[in-house]
Amino acid sequence: MAQGRRVRRVLRKIDTFSLAKMAFLFHLCMALVVVVAGVLLWTLADGQGMVDQLEKTISTNLQLDAFTIEGKVLFRSALALTVLFALLGTGLWILGAFLFNLLSDLVGGVQVWVLEEVLFDQEQEEEDALVTDRPEPPGLEPAEADEAEQASAPRPTNGAVTKEPVGRETAQVG
Repeated sequence: MAQGRRVRRVLRKIDTFSLAKMAFLFHLCMALVVVVAGVLLWTLADGQGMVDQLEKTISTNLQLDAFTIEGKVLFRSALALTVLFALLGTGLWILGAFLFNLLSDLVGGVQVWVLEEVLFDQEQEEEDALVTDRPEPPGLEPAEADEAEQASAPRPTNGAVTKEPVGRETAQVG
């Protein structure tokens, strides 16, 4: 079972090169979405005859002899604008990261509280790793070592606390 604890982290620096790569890919993906959506809408409108109707309406209202909207020119212009906006957006993200890094030096960063999840098994293993057992005397089995330790320990006779030769205190109960 996962358990969590709240941990405070401080964001002090943003790597501008990694942010630039991420921002450029993000903006290119968004540009691709806009261009594909535009092409699909243009194809749908042209198939329904809405483009011809729009051309007639514009030529009538502006009193023009002929007015046509060319799809290829419109598509190239839209593609150029989306790439330009992708580059501009990437530049703005880089500028924002640069300003954040400058201001972070002045104020010490941004404090963020996060929930750090720790699995119960990992937590138990960490606690078990902290507990150390005393090394057993060489040449004895574990059961023999316990018997040898009990036999060599001095036994108080009146319930008083005595010192063992290795410096541990023991008390007799009862």
